[in-house]
Amino acid sequence: MKKTSYAAVLSFILLLGDSYFNNSIANQNIPINKPLRFNPPNNGAPKGSRSSTNSGSRDDCPIEAKRITALIPKTNWGNTLSERPKFWFYIPYKQGTLMLIIKDEDTGNIVARDNYHISKGGGIMGFPIPKNLPALEVNRTYLYRVYFSCNPNIQVSLTEVQGIVKRVGMNENLKNKLTSATTIKEKIHLYANEGLWYEVITELIESRRSKPLDQELDKYWSDLLSDSDVELEDLISEPLID
Repeated sequence: MKKTSYAAVLSFILLLGDSYFNNSIANQNIPINKPLRFNPPNNGAPKGSRSSTNSGSRDDCPIEAKRITALIPKTNWGNTLSERPKFWFYIPYKQGTLMLIIKDEDTGNIVARDNYHISKGGGIMGFPIPKNLPALEVNRTYLYRVYFSCNPNIQVSLTEVQGIVKRVGMNENLKNKLTSATTIKEKIHLYANEGLWYEVITELIESRRSKPLDQELDKYWSDLLSDSDVELEDLISEPLID
C-alpha cells in the first residue's frame, strides 16, 4: 500500500511539474500592451533599394510627392516562413501594371514572374506569389525587382525598387511559441521579435482591415513603420488598398 501511495504521489508531482512547465512556456509571450518592436536578422549591409529614386521616371506616370516604395526594413531584407509570401508596396498611382520578378540570388534564375493590374491604387497594396508559380524554398535567398507602367498599353519599365527575401524554416522552439500564442496580437509581437518581416506586416495589415476601429492595432502600425530599423514613417497614414 505504501509503495502504491508513493507511486501515486510521485505521478501527481510529475504531472504537476509538466503542467507548470507548459504554463511557464505559454506565459513567456511578449506582453501585447508594450510597443511593437521589430528585431531584424543580422544580414550585413543593405542590398537593393526599397524606393524608386525618381518620382516621375516614366513618361506615362505623373510626378507624385511619394514614390513607389517596398514596405520592407531599411536593410531591404525580409525573412519569411511562407512559401508564397505577400509583398507590400506603396503605389502612388491610381492605375497601372506592376510586374514582380523574383530570382534565386545564388543561381540568378528567375523563379517567379507575374503582372498585377491595378485599377484602384493610391495606397498600400499587397501582391502575393500566385499558387501556379513555384514556391520559395527553405533556406534560400531571393532577389526581387519591380517594374511598373501607368499606361496598360506601354511596356513596364524598371522602377529601381528591389529587395531581398529569404524563406526560413520553422524550428521546434518557434513552433511551440506560436502554439502558445492565443491571440493574433501575441502572434504579431512574436513575429516582430523573431524578425519575420513578411509575417508581421501581413498579419498586422490584415488585422487592421478586419478591425478598423482597433486603436491598439493602429498603434502597432505606427510603432512598426517608425521603428529605427524600418523608418517608413511617411507611409503610416496611407490607406490600405484591397
